[in-house]
Amino acid sequence: MSDHERNPLDQDLNLKGILLFTTGIILLMVVATAAMYFFTVGVRDRDRARDAPPTPVLQEAIDEGIQLVPPAPRLQPQPGETTGLVDRGISPDWETAPNVEMRRFLAEEKAELSSYGWVDQGNGIARVPIDRAMEMIVEQGLPATPLQLVEDDGGEEREDG
Repeated sequence: MSDHERNPLDQDLNLKGILLFTTGIILLMVVATAAMYFFTVGVRDRDRARDAPPTPVLQEAIDEGIQLVPPAPRLQPQPGETTGLVDRGISPDWETAPNVEMRRFLAEEKAELSSYGWVDQGNGIARVPIDRAMEMIVEQGLPATPLQLVEDDGGEEREDG
């Protein structure tokens, strides 16, 4: 075969160079991935080491599997977000998820606003449904309030009602 009959691509391609370059890129990706993994593990471990250990009461509750609910107001993450409690072994109850809790709260409020009940039975203070209360105010009007003496800025007393 003469030089003129050879395929021109055979002369221009350096297969050894292409293979070395590809191998180098793959090795670089493997090394970068491993470095990122060890960096994130190191940061996570450092952050866990900086966290204060749980108090003995909290640790006992965690060990016994007691459901921990903070006092009100409970500031909660958006649905789907995490508080980091699961990472520490404190799994929040799904019943207290923000959307479920909000629906339950609104249902309780609606039930209370639409029912009769005692607020303070000893003093005769009752709760009436809000619709009925508005009807009563339209029929009877608002109760009169006593006048109070208020000092204005000039030091003079005036009636305020």
